[in-house]
Amino acid sequence: MAIQAVSLIAAIAIFRKATTSNVIYSARGLWSVLAVWIVGHWFANRERDQGGSVFRARLVGAGLLLAAVTLAVLAR
Repeated sequence: MAIQAVSLIAAIAIFRKATTSNVIYSARGLWSVLAVWIVGHWFANRERDQGGSVFRARLVGAGLLLAAVTLAVLAR
């Protein structure tokens, strides 16, 4: 978590785009769903075996969260 925090602060300090950095950072839910699906089996994770419908539901949920954060940030 410390690496995430330092990366976010560094991105804001370097690029001076706090809004864009926040939207990209909020995409971590989407990336985590994809990461578990792609490399989770390397760590004996069995989520991949639950099937495509579970993956699609999680992907839609992560996408909705990303869309909500994007709308909230852009609506300011």
